[in-house]
Amino acid sequence: MLELLSVDIGNTRTGFALVRDGKVLGRWDVPTRDAVRGITIPGDKEVLIGRVREVGICSVVPEATASVSARLVSRLGVMPWLVEAGKVSWFGLDYEPLSSLGADRLCAVMAARERVPWPVVVVDCGTATTFSVVNREGDFVGGLIAPGFDMLAEALATGTARLPFPGDEMPIDVLATNTKDAVRGGATRLFVSGVSGILERITSESGGRITAILTGGRAGWLKEYLATDCLLEPNLVHLGVYEYARRIRAKT
Repeated sequence: MLELLSVDIGNTRTGFALVRDGKVLGRWDVPTRDAVRGITIPGDKEVLIGRVREVGICSVVPEATASVSARLVSRLGVMPWLVEAGKVSWFGLDYEPLSSLGADRLCAVMAARERVPWPVVVVDCGTATTFSVVNREGDFVGGLIAPGFDMLAEALATGTARLPFPGDEMPIDVLATNTKDAVRGGATRLFVSGVSGILERITSESGGRITAILTGGRAGWLKEYLATDCLLEPNLVHLGVYEYARRIRAKT
């Protein structure tokens, strides 16, 4: 039985999840700046975490990795290991340089290719919105990186003198008769339409058939508005950390 604590260090938030035999038993998130200062385990997770003997880290914030790792050693007495693209040998990775491939994208791909038929595109809706594609042979063949919705909304609000920060509820009518709805409708429709258009192009270039999986903090919200039929798996990155550990263990 493989059981581990998965730690996903993102630009904005850091997620923790206890994964056993490919299933997430419990998870919690904190701002990354708080995770750097110290590891706090919610009371209802203490019993689960108390028996952890393996910790895997997926990080896209190098300056936070060492601090979080040190806090985990101090809190749990376990030395974490890092997900590294260079150690992945069970499928192809078409990306240059390989060291620039985000660990979160890699983990999401590893989990997706174990759970759905290929080809598959993973849309990770976090601080950035990333698209990662696995082809019919099961190899990672690249993708796209775009602004996340919150980044887009913040840019609109802070880059203008009088426009308010848009909410994330899409108005029913396209044409707005007040500034609040105009900003909110413009931001939500631009983002959703952009994601939809990219998915259509990826589907076309993949031969007209591809499975789409949404993950990340905005995944559930995006699925509400997308016309495209997509699967939803909020724990995809954590499950990828588990798959990485399982495969690496099998090689040793």
